[in-house]
Amino acid sequence: MILSRYLYTLSTFLLPVLMTVAWLVSVAIATRNLVNDRERGQEEILKIMGMSSILNWWVWFFCTMIMMSIVALLCIVALRVGNLFTYSNVGILALYFIDFCFSSIMLCYMVSALFTRTTLALLTVVIVYFLSYVPYIVLTSLNYDMLFWQKTLACLSSTTAFGFGAHHLSRYETLMEGIQWSNIDKSPIPGDETSFSWCCYMMLIDGCIYLVIGWYIRNVKPGKYGVARPWYFPISPYYWGLNSSSSTSSASKYKKEIDGLNEPMDKNRVAGITLRNLTKKFGKTTAVNNISAEIYEHQVTILLGHNGAAKTTTMNMITGMLQPSSGSVKIYGKSPTKAKNIGLCPQHSALFDFMTVQEHMEFYGSVKSNWPKDQLKENIYQLLKEVGLLHVQNAKSSQLSGGMQKRLSVAIAFVGGSEVVVLDEPSSGVDPSARRAMWNLILKRKTNCTVLLSTHFLDEADMIGDRIAIMHNGQMMCTGSSHFLKANLGSGYHLKIAKGDRCDQMSVMGLITSLLPRADIVEDIGAEMTVSLSATVANVDSLQKCLHELDVKGEELGIASYGIYDTTLEEVFLKVCNVSDKGVQLTEDVMHNLRKQTNLDMLKNLKKVNQLLIMTVEKSKNLHMLTQGKESVPAVKVFNKLEHFF
Repeated sequence: MILSRYLYTLSTFLLPVLMTVAWLVSVAIATRNLVNDRERGQEEILKIMGMSSILNWWVWFFCTMIMMSIVALLCIVALRVGNLFTYSNVGILALYFIDFCFSSIMLCYMVSALFTRTTLALLTVVIVYFLSYVPYIVLTSLNYDMLFWQKTLACLSSTTAFGFGAHHLSRYETLMEGIQWSNIDKSPIPGDETSFSWCCYMMLIDGCIYLVIGWYIRNVKPGKYGVARPWYFPISPYYWGLNSSSSTSSASKYKKEIDGLNEPMDKNRVAGITLRNLTKKFGKTTAVNNISAEIYEHQVTILLGHNGAAKTTTMNMITGMLQPSSGSVKIYGKSPTKAKNIGLCPQHSALFDFMTVQEHMEFYGSVKSNWPKDQLKENIYQLLKEVGLLHVQNAKSSQLSGGMQKRLSVAIAFVGGSEVVVLDEPSSGVDPSARRAMWNLILKRKTNCTVLLSTHFLDEADMIGDRIAIMHNGQMMCTGSSHFLKANLGSGYHLKIAKGDRCDQMSVMGLITSLLPRADIVEDIGAEMTVSLSATVANVDSLQKCLHELDVKGEELGIASYGIYDTTLEEVFLKVCNVSDKGVQLTEDVMHNLRKQTNLDMLKNLKKVNQLLIMTVEKSKNLHMLTQGKESVPAVKVFNKLEHFF
């Protein structure tokens, strides 16, 4: 009798608590694995690169179930060896514990859906996991006789249902019958409508409820990464594929870039990425404002902009990480969620710490393509060779430096023959030699895909960009090749001439204007003269002839030497941003005024230089040499320093 009482108390009160603690570590690991992928954006990146989110979830579920089932098996062995459950059917006990494992996993999934921070999610899951056992403890301690529907409500907590199941087990063990297939649907307590099978069913129902709630929350509130669905999405025909029409703007509302700031392209060019009236708002703040653009295949399109210009936001909408507030994104005619074989190098690191460089390449290559093993292996070898990571292919990503991790991310973006590659500041934190290798890789691989790259390095944009798009304050200001932007927004080519003692300035200008009529002197100081050539693509032949004539007749005209320099991309970028800050739309007239203003500014600076030179010359009383202390400084050097200053 004493032994029966001891067994009843142990099974009724202590067993559920002990079993709950036994799975605590497994629950924590499952939550960490799920939320950590979500926090670092790995889940969305896998989805972008072609891996189904359902498949990703099944992998997590099965791995967690296997881990918890092993713990359940050890618990069954301990109960049998300890002579606690000697009469019950082992198969039923196994199903009972696995049932509880399922409901516990779904509880982790539901609670973790509320968080994007791993530490906070872990703490909350542990607290909720223990609190779910409280209803059973309270009700059993008070010996409260509950009706069937009251017990059903209490058992919506899976741990409470597990506790009631342990109560039935202990009752049958004290009767020396144990739970068997013959009495699984009967209660050992007279008048009790519940049974052991009912407890198992309730744990299954709880698990399904937790699954549905977690699935709904993760779709409505995906966190930092992912596209949020409307609260009514479960009843939306579009979600279930019953309505193929899209709510995005139609082609009739398509707004092209402003004329004059979008370099026209060959009509035979195929646009890999098409943006139509793309807008993104965060509350009352408009981050991306009505962008329309086309990004062509077999080209590298560079996205330039200051910090906060919404470059990353735009890229996230292109890849499907963010949902536009209005407008549409098409990748080869498909929405980002339906497009396949997209390569992405995010701004943050999204590598798996436990995987090696080689394993990363093999994994993402398999996700993005169906290539034969030998073809994929060769592709991986070439990519690792080009980014200089062959010597560390067996090292884990956590052991790599930040620059090496960035190079690995770029290689991952191209592996598997990606049709569209989006690179968000891939060269940040990379040493100069590795940057060069990265440029060569991009230029070599662009022939098979569409490449969109954002950067803050203007030399990088000038070097590898076929087209450059400048964004500022969420707007696309201009798009075109580097030469096109410099010709339309810059001050053009400038010729700097060092005049000899017998230089005939009128004859020099006569020669230049005979070939380039729009040429004009913008600076004439001492022995140096600067001429604005206003050369464009249309008169590049005339420019070549002009330089040739200067070579032939230079000595005759008294020219000591000359040099030519072009507008820099930095000058164009700063001009565009300044115009945007003033709220002015870039038009052909505005561009003309920009070029005119550049020349006026140069003339104003010229006047300042002349005034300073006159003051300096009067003080020195020497037109050829300016004395500074005991050291003699040529006047031309002073001219150059002042010119550089202004």
